Formats: sequence, structure tokens, C-alpha cells
Amino acid sequence: MSYSRVRAWDPEQQKMGWVMRWGGIPEPKTREEPTAEYKALHPDLTIKDSPIDGLGVFAVAEIPKDTVLGISHVEQYASAGGRYHSGFIRTPLGGFINHSDTPNSRKVQLADDNTYRPLNGLTSATMAVQTSKNIREGEEITVFYTLYAP
Repeated sequence: MSYSRVRAWDPEQQKMGWVMRWGGIPEPKTREEPTAEYKALHPDLTIKDSPIDGLGVFAVAEIPKDTVLGISHVEQYASAGGRYHSGFIRTPLGGFINHSDTPNSRKVQLADDNTYRPLNGLTSATMAVQTSKNIREGEEITVFYTLYAP
């Protein structure tokens, strides 16, 4: 056993710092298999060139009405200090979905009880996209922008 110098969070200084740790070579840790894997997009979606603007989100299979397609925006932490547009961080879904005056999807908020509700007065830090009609394979997913000017 010996001393080693490692980077660690210093809670008193509120920053990373160097500390001395006593110990030998640590035992290798076995990696546990994840129970659920993060996916940037719903499995029935893809991103490709859009006739509306730049890139867009498209269905690769039929998607039924009222299907939640995933998280689109998460409110930034206060410490981010206005770094993100309109105070929200966009996920790939939120970043590539295009505006339409006649959208086929709507933004909803994730409530504290893990249900999705209309945006009528945003009270949640998390927004998602839900289909408002049946989506055909190959159709572009669109929403009516409320955070950004189209």
C-alpha cells in the first residue's frame, strides 16, 4: 500500500482539487449491465434533411395518436446563468423538430407524478413531444413553436 495523488471534489472549496489517498492498486470493478439504455430518439424516429428547414425529425414507422415521442426540453439549472436559449436545454428531439402552423404533434409537460399533461401554464422543468394525430411512415414530426420564433 502507498499514497497516491488523485483529483477529487473539495466540498469546502466547491471545486476540484488534489488530495492524497492511502491505498494500493484498487481491485477492478465489474461493470453492471444497465437495466435501461438511454436512447436519444424514439425507436420509430430518425433525423434527416427536411423540406421545412435544415434537418428534421421523421417517422420510420407508423406512430399512433397520443404517443409520447420523448423529452424535448429540460429547464437549465440556475447556475448555468442564462447560457441556454430561453432557459431550456434541447435534446436531439427538441433540437431537430421543426415548426408548423398545422403541427402533427404537441409539446406536453412531465408532471411530478410522471404523467404527461398539456402545457397550459408551464409548471414543470421537463417538456416532451406527443403526437396529436396518427403519423404515417416517412412523415415529418412538427410542433407549433412556443419557446422560439419560427
